[in-house]
Amino acid sequence: MLNTYSFSKSDFASMLQHVVDLVPDVIFLYNPSDGMLIYHNRRQSALFGKKPLPETPVLLRDLLQPVEAQALDKNDACLQTLQEGEVLEARFRVRSPSGGYQSCLLRQKVFWRDSASGTKLILCLLLEGMDVHLS
Repeated sequence: MLNTYSFSKSDFASMLQHVVDLVPDVIFLYNPSDGMLIYHNRRQSALFGKKPLPETPVLLRDLLQPVEAQALDKNDACLQTLQEGEVLEARFRVRSPSGGYQSCLLRQKVFWRDSASGTKLILCLLLEGMDVHLS
């Protein structure tokens, strides 16, 4: 029964932060028009084996720096046509700290769109070690 409790906005925000803290994968919110992260849960250090990023602002490409640029360019092009309700999945091969490669799956969805300007924010979940076939 989800409607049993009444949360204030601050209680709800706190609850969401606890949920995000429990997720072992990278969660972030960004604006594709400028590539800036609005929020990230600072889990990328475990995934990519590098120092945690500072608080925002951070460029998405800085977060995904080990990913091949060609894959990021293809993802950027697909985001231009992403509609509300759709989930865009992109698979990347990331160089691991040991020098090998690991596969990652990036799931992206429109989180918010400004009807006047068309600006949208994208909510993303980056999953590591997914059993995916990468070409």
